[in-house]
Amino acid sequence: MAFAVVVSFNLLMDPYGVYDIPGIDGINIDKPVFRSHSRLAKAYQVRHQKPAAIILGTSRGDVGLDPNHPGWGGHPVYNLAFPVASIYEMLRYFQHAHSVNPLKQVVIDFDFFQFQKGHLPRSDFDEKNLAVDSNGLPQTQGIDTYLATLASLDAISDGMETLSKQGQNPGSLNNGRATFFSLREQFDHHEEFLINEHNYFNKQYRKFVLATLEDDPLIVGSYRTLLKTAYRREIDFRLMISPSHARQQEVIAAKGLWSTFEKWKRQLAQVNEDEARKAGKPSFPLWDFSGYNTYTTEEVPPLGDKMSSMEWYWESSHYKKELGDRVLDLIFSHVEPGRVVAEDFGVKISSDNIEQHLAKIRRDREHWRTTHPSDVAETEALRK
Repeated sequence: MAFAVVVSFNLLMDPYGVYDIPGIDGINIDKPVFRSHSRLAKAYQVRHQKPAAIILGTSRGDVGLDPNHPGWGGHPVYNLAFPVASIYEMLRYFQHAHSVNPLKQVVIDFDFFQFQKGHLPRSDFDEKNLAVDSNGLPQTQGIDTYLATLASLDAISDGMETLSKQGQNPGSLNNGRATFFSLREQFDHHEEFLINEHNYFNKQYRKFVLATLEDDPLIVGSYRTLLKTAYRREIDFRLMISPSHARQQEVIAAKGLWSTFEKWKRQLAQVNEDEARKAGKPSFPLWDFSGYNTYTTEEVPPLGDKMSSMEWYWESSHYKKELGDRVLDLIFSHVEPGRVVAEDFGVKISSDNIEQHLAKIRRDREHWRTTHPSDVAETEALRK
């Protein structure tokens, strides 16, 4: 009897959105634990919503790229990005979404740290939540999924939290985009920059070695498989390098990884062109939104200033929707009345222009460093 009550309660709460239970105002509409279980929750939201277009990427794309942008052209779109996503996870969620409903369009927001040799999926990634296995064959949901989401201690706790926190923004929208930054009443951007940069310097880039096809087929091989599948099935792929702030790129340089960062961009372009050549198709557009441009060099408010709000960034890693909208304007060749996109933002890269592009970024970087000595000093202090 008690077991049935617990299962019925959690089924009604549906804290992860697994069962698509109808929402009841004040009971279960808000899902406050959704984002902390996004690998599970988003897998099932794809089953329920059946999008024809998706966004793949890390938390940067999760926060910054809007499924409701008018450039999508009327397709139902879902933001299928999530924190610290590995390339293998992106491949598997792409396979999952395409098996649920054949995809027409995909935007992929790539980040440098994803191509760290040995970068594996997080422990909360479970392939059993996906509709197909790694070979594309259908797989069914096991009894352990029902137990974990309806009768486990975590599910009971999360069901109670769902009930108790109704009326509070859960940090994720129904279209999958994360909004957790905007929930904070006060935001010291400078402090957040420092915390974020310390984290990247000492964790993501701590022992960074760039993965190559020869020594890590799981990463570059997954990237190849993504492209190969899209070329074969004629899915409209738009590839991009995220517009992290200039200071985030200075962290890469402070770690001694600038030449590796450039090598990574060359590799992205080369693999894309290799797979296009094999398929006999034009290569997918690959946009680089990094570098030192009008947006990525936005001034950071003084430390301790909790009143000023940056226009384009939350901190050096995560860009705001306002910048993401300009990214999508360029990717989709969309012109939004009243919205201007800076001319120096975004370059489509290929083997034909990559060296000139990288050389320009180096020149822009040197100019920025001469005019921002305090920012340079803070990022270089990470070495000490």
